[in-house]
Amino acid sequence: MRFTCILFFIFILGIDVIQAEAQTGIVSPALTTVLPKLSKHDTAPSNAAADELGLLAYMYQAEKDQKPLPLRLYQPSNLPPEKVPLVVWLHGSGGGGNDNSRNLNLNFARLLIGPDGQKNGQCLLAFPQYQDGYNWWYQYHTRLGFQTAHAAIHTMQFIDDLCSNHPAVDPTRVYLIGFSQGSLAQSSWISAYANRFACSVQIGGSHDHRFLTRSTAVPIWTIYSTDDRVAMIYDSTPKAVRNINQVNPALLRKTRYEDAGHVGTLTRALKIPDLIEWMWKHRNTKAPQRLKQHWDFAFHGSWDKETTH
Repeated sequence: MRFTCILFFIFILGIDVIQAEAQTGIVSPALTTVLPKLSKHDTAPSNAAADELGLLAYMYQAEKDQKPLPLRLYQPSNLPPEKVPLVVWLHGSGGGGNDNSRNLNLNFARLLIGPDGQKNGQCLLAFPQYQDGYNWWYQYHTRLGFQTAHAAIHTMQFIDDLCSNHPAVDPTRVYLIGFSQGSLAQSSWISAYANRFACSVQIGGSHDHRFLTRSTAVPIWTIYSTDDRVAMIYDSTPKAVRNINQVNPALLRKTRYEDAGHVGTLTRALKIPDLIEWMWKHRNTKAPQRLKQHWDFAFHGSWDKETTH
């Protein structure tokens, strides 16, 4: 009888352990183990608010001759058995540097990973930072010809690395979102890396989207204000809206304010109730394909050539 009771107790304990594992998920791997090219950014100035959210400071260096890419990265301490999305936020022109702080938007982060986050932190969230002298354009034109934007390339390599090597990242659910230059530059990212992203949220201006085709276009939500000089420079955002509509109107969601200004557009956008849900419903199951192309980003979008490699 005593032996039977012991067996029964072990059986019940086993059920409790299985239930606990199902509830808490698997323990997240150490990021620097999963990504050997990632290292802790120990010299980054402290940021208590980011640390409290679990947004830790790293440096990523895909190749030896690259300037390391600063970024803040969050992963939940326990991951569910199913794979989770990767969300990438691109900062505006005021967020550049190497402090791993100006690149953050903690109000956006709290929507996902804060105590009241809509997704209870069930995602990976990255805030890359381009260093001084760089920008987010994938490729841009100068008097010397077309130049590669190293920070954009480097961030793409980081995204590839995560999608290939992190056991919990769902490569069909990589969400791109950003503000100001981090919004305007997204058009170049989508064109240069076709089908890498499941959707694009562009806050505070959209750039020329004439490159889009039915095979490479993704759902785009553009959020802007008509009194915003950045969003309306050279009529860029209305042109982008027309471009998307010409390819596939079903892919476009537009939120237009009349009096929000530049920063005010961001403030209002982060209060849109279904912002996160809209991103979460999208997947891109097509194979990602990098395109080698020249596109002049001087706000008139002239093509030079397009080939694949």
